[in-house]
Amino acid sequence: MNRQEYKSAAYYKSITGIRFNPTLLYDAEPVYKAGEVIRRIKIFGHVLTEKYAECDLYKTYDGLVDINGFAKYNDLVVDQSGNLRRKAKVVIELPSTNDYQYFDSDEEAMTFVNDLRNKCNSCDNKLM
Repeated sequence: MNRQEYKSAAYYKSITGIRFNPTLLYDAEPVYKAGEVIRRIKIFGHVLTEKYAECDLYKTYDGLVDINGFAKYNDLVVDQSGNLRRKAKVVIELPSTNDYQYFDSDEEAMTFVNDLRNKCNSCDNKLM
């Protein structure tokens, strides 16, 4: 079930603008690819132990994480093909501040924008 919000007509009359920022491909290279050596312990030239990456690992301030952890850490989305994407953002411009809404897809964001424009139009706030 989608989230429902109800605002007063005064809120929709006070909106001065709406900005839509679509999803963008986020370019991030893993620090270690699957199968690469993460750690190797040598003593006198002999390798005692090696630890290998089980999946692609990305660096964050909290340490090394997989792609899902990296996406969560940076507020990104992993699409079906495994690419990282920034979420779609709708900025609602108000006289004193701005309100931000984030969406996983452009279609959800455009549905929200169209619904918002219709509510503004019903309150005689014509956005150009």
